[in-house]
Amino acid sequence: MIAAWLGTKALGLHRWVWLLALLAAIVGGILWLQAREDADDKDNQEIGAKVQREGDLRKTIERAETANEARDDISRNRDNARYDQCVRTARTPANCERLRVIQED
Repeated sequence: MIAAWLGTKALGLHRWVWLLALLAAIVGGILWLQAREDADDKDNQEIGAKVQREGDLRKTIERAETANEARDDISRNRDNARYDQCVRTARTPANCERLRVIQED
């Protein structure tokens, strides 16, 4: 019965030719949709990476601003904080004696 149905002609072609054409169209549609999804995934990954970089740069700028404010506070106020910072970072702590605040009674 299936062989008889496949053997009959429709519009001058055998039905199996029409079935092959339909199958090819379906496979082509699936491949096209898959290619679109892959392209969308790649675009989304690039967008996500860009957003991540922007967030990282914002954090870096905020941290640099905080560090600059702390440095300015230390340099503005003449107290032992500047001397302490020098002692922590200097190779020879004797060089930091010029920053020591002399307490006047």
